[in-house]
Amino acid sequence: MDEYSRFRYLEAFEEHSTYSSAVFIEHMLKFFKFKVECVQTDNGAEFTNRFTTEKDKPTLFEKELSAHGIKHKLIKPYTPRHNGKVERSHIPDEAS
Repeated sequence: MDEYSRFRYLEAFEEHSTYSSAVFIEHMLKFFKFKVECVQTDNGAEFTNRFTTEKDKPTLFEKELSAHGIKHKLIKPYTPRHNGKVERSHIPDEAS
């Protein structure tokens, strides 16, 4: 979700992995009609190795961001309220 315009892109994947997160970034960049400068995520292993034994090794997701010149901002651990807009974003029910 774009912080300024609230423009959003949603996509569902079967798995939480750095690969699917990198694919999401590729699709999102094609969808957004403006330059993305920064992406904020939580500290999940699908985004960063920050809390793994390979903490200095960038994930595929981080490499994808870097390839596009996009800054990766991580929220403070255990503060999901910092991702509140995204956490509340959902795909509407077909019945709605």
